[in-house]
Amino acid sequence: MADWSEDPVVVELRERISAADRDLLALVNRRIRLVGELREHKRRSGYPFVDTQREERLLDDARY
Repeated sequence: MADWSEDPVVVELRERISAADRDLLALVNRRIRLVGELREHKRRSGYPFVDTQREERLLDDARY
């Protein structure tokens, strides 16, 4: 059986996958920070945090 751990295609693709994972995590963390800012602004302003219409639109968009 061949040693796939030294296959240059496997190594290169895994490096690209790892880079994509880091990009995704950075975007998720950015979104979390933005949601925190929004939540704090809404709390200070007396607005409800959940916007059910927006939640429905997001779910509809996710279905496509």
